[in-house]
Order: sequence, then C-alpha cells, then structure tokens
Amino acid sequence: MKIIKFLLIISFVLIINIKNLLADEAKMLKGLEIFNETAGCAGCHTMKAAGAEGNVGPNLDTVDLTEELVMDMVTYGLGVMPAYGEEGILTKEEIDIVSFYVVNSSNNWLEINLQQQIKVNQQRKNLLLIKSWALG
Repeated sequence: MKIIKFLLIISFVLIINIKNLLADEAKMLKGLEIFNETAGCAGCHTMKAAGAEGNVGPNLDTVDLTEELVMDMVTYGLGVMPAYGEEGILTKEEIDIVSFYVVNSSNNWLEINLQQQIKVNQQRKNLLLIKSWALG
C-alpha cells in the first residue's frame, strides 16, 4: 500500500513539473516570435538570446529589468518606442508574453538558471523525503 501511495505522489509531482516546464517553454517560444516578428523589438534593441543587434533602444542584456517594468514600457512606450498596448499593436496577452520572454532572456539569465537549478534540487530533496515517508 505504501508503494502505491509513493508511486501516486511521485506521478502527481512529475506531471505538475512537466506541465509547468512545457508551459514556460511554449511561452518563451511565443515571446521570441513576438519580440522578433510581431512587435519587431529586435530592430531597435540588442538581446543575445533573440539574436537581436539593434542600436536605437537600450541593450536589454545590460539593463536591470522586471516583468512589470517591461510590461509598462511595452504598453505605454517611452521616447521613440511606440506604445504597443495603447496603440493596439499588441494585445494584453502578447504584452504579458513578450515581457516574460524579455525578462527571462536578458541580463539575468544566469540568475534565472541558478534559481531553476535550486528549484530542481529542492524538488529532488522533497521526493527523497516523500520516498522515505512512504517506504518507512
């Protein structure tokens, strides 16, 4: 009985983690498409992850960004940058997606990868605790 409990718990945890990883990957791919094609951000900005080498706007690999800050800039514009939200160029959903993409692809990609590794290690510890509980 304990083994069945253990297997059910492990299966549930794995399904949730895989679902989240696939959702983030799909969001990142859509964000890249919006960045490079739909909004054309690559024409003005530099960002290594997108292969962008623009020199009009700031280099997104060298500025400190939050998702909220990017959403605000994309929605309302600044200087020569269009107000993609106010002008109806992008939908709210597209702004959310491209903001997620920019923040997770720009200067803090090392920090994010480290955070992901910490999360994976914590999940491994949790699985070991569950295993010892279920079998113990």
